[in-house]
Amino acid sequence: MRLQLKTVNDQGRLEVLDFQGFDRATAVEQAESRGYTVLAVHERRGLALPWRAAQQRFPVALFSQELLVLLNAGLPLVEALATLGERERRDDFRGMIERITAVVRQGNAFSAALAQFPRAFSSLYVAIVQASEKTSDLAPALSRYVAYHNQIDAIRKRHTYGAMDNIILMRFAERENRLRRLLSVLKVRDSEFDHTVREYAISDGGVRLQVDRPAEGGTPAWPPS
Repeated sequence: MRLQLKTVNDQGRLEVLDFQGFDRATAVEQAESRGYTVLAVHERRGLALPWRAAQQRFPVALFSQELLVLLNAGLPLVEALATLGERERRDDFRGMIERITAVVRQGNAFSAALAQFPRAFSSLYVAIVQASEKTSDLAPALSRYVAYHNQIDAIRKRHTYGAMDNIILMRFAERENRLRRLLSVLKVRDSEFDHTVREYAISDGGVRLQVDRPAEGGTPAWPPS
């Protein structure tokens, strides 16, 4: 959702603010927390070009990489988030980071703060952060996420990952306090459904299947219920 807020700043001047990815209540809260008085809220509609929509998507990988650098430099999480908020130029992204910082500063979990913005942070990303909070290893978790994202991006750029007339389900499952990558082939041209669930790894050489776990009775046996 893209919102346009008509406001009055602390100097009494009219100012229009744009917010992307917020609901009305959160956008108003963000504006008021920065000293604006909100007069009206309008939802902006229209046809958005695909490449423009991609440019407006929150850069989670870049956010993770910059946060990782600050954490490795010795900054506490709250200070690292505050620094990223100060650096952010876009009003909507900066407002979101400031809101996340405020939630964490209040003593809430980082994953809980991220979960308030599902359009920016996927449930998988929130789960990765949440799992790292149990073992206090946020920096290594962010490092693994950045590496995974870079590997996927490199594979896509080489056009070596894809399927024609095939349906492949790739997902994560937690077992023994470890996130594992699982792959199922749901449809293959001129072939029957394959119920086997396989664990896979991603490296510079591409996708490598590691473990076959055949199911009994047509029901996947992995991950365990």
